[in-house]
Amino acid sequence: MDSRQKLLCLKIAHTIIWLFFALIICYIPMAAIADRIAWYTYVAAGLVIGEALVLFAYSWHCPLTVVGKRYVDNPEEGFDIFLPVWVARHNKTIFTSIYVIGIMLLAWRAFT
Repeated sequence: MDSRQKLLCLKIAHTIIWLFFALIICYIPMAAIADRIAWYTYVAAGLVIGEALVLFAYSWHCPLTVVGKRYVDNPEEGFDIFLPVWVARHNKTIFTSIYVIGIMLLAWRAFT
């Protein structure tokens, strides 16, 4: 498999993983707003914390981005995922905000 094919496989895997985390991050505030909180809501919150720990360990870079840099000469922003560049650029800000709001709503539901 050449570098281009490896990068394509990585982009597909990275996009699927990103979509999974984007969905569970958006699920958390929706579950709290609808007052439909279940054990898997807390599992989702824990998975996101796990993802944050991985990002922290890699200096706030996705490990798949680190791997992807092996297959390109000049990595541009978003080279390793099928997302618009502006989403790739602001991904952490957007989803951290949604996650924090979701956790605040979960806490509000839990203590009221």
